[in-house]
Amino acid sequence: MNYRMIFYLLGDVLLLLGGFLLLPVIVALIYGEGDWASLLLTAAICAVPGGLLLLCKPKQRRAMQARDGFVVVSLSWIVISLLGALPFYFYGATPSYLDAVFETVSGFSTTGASILHNVEAVPHGLLFWRSFTHWLGGMGVLVFMLAVVPLSGDSLYLLKAESPGPSVSKMVPKMRTSAMILYGIYCAMTLLQICAYQLGNLFGWGEISLFDSVCLTFGSAGTGGFAVRNDGLASYTPYIQSVTTVAMILFGVNFSIYFFLISRKFRLIARNSELKCWCSCWRWCPCPATASTCSRPNPPARR
Repeated sequence: MNYRMIFYLLGDVLLLLGGFLLLPVIVALIYGEGDWASLLLTAAICAVPGGLLLLCKPKQRRAMQARDGFVVVSLSWIVISLLGALPFYFYGATPSYLDAVFETVSGFSTTGASILHNVEAVPHGLLFWRSFTHWLGGMGVLVFMLAVVPLSGDSLYLLKAESPGPSVSKMVPKMRTSAMILYGIYCAMTLLQICAYQLGNLFGWGEISLFDSVCLTFGSAGTGGFAVRNDGLASYTPYIQSVTTVAMILFGVNFSIYFFLISRKFRLIARNSELKCWCSCWRWCPCPATASTCSRPNPPARR
């Protein structure tokens, strides 16, 4: 077990988490709300141990093994969940620290369950962080780290342990380039959904603020569904609801498929069993109409 490598990578994760927390700090300052202090304090708590763990950088180049990758990912998700819950607890948005951990784990794991009874009473900075955990969990913090941090050795095991799906492989010879491609596609789709929401304002298809657009996009990218209103999507127009639905379907596809599509590797797409299963699920999914009014014979029951 390469312990120095494990602690070094854990330090990188903590520094990234501290950097990510600065984004909701900016949002809180823009709206003039007091949650910036709890967010900034948490960022400092992440940065100090993260910087100390960087001192454990391996002196010799050693390839990462499978068990090292699984240990790094497991410890990283535990640590970011425990520390990512601190802003909710410090500000008092949740009754207890355990509830804050539940909310954060639900965000990073893209589960979407919530203990908040009145979401609209939560300050904008915390709401942004709550939705941003969905966006980070959708692709994975470790995948982002692979894209921005040059690592020695073979980091394929780290990507395999972090990424969802039955199979993960290099799309290009360099592992870091593969991670950059994945996150590039992820960010591009995120921006496209935000622009699609704003088109509703332009053409009168549905009024939605930029803050709501960003937070709903984060929830769609992670396919978890965190919203910024108590009624979820019910008070938005059908156009906003349709954009969200289509986006969640597209974000549910393995992102390597989009890379193969861009690279015109259509044979790899056609042979992908995961994509076939995903498409078949939507093909047999009942239409929005009730089963009694559906025109298809014997439509399958919704589970």
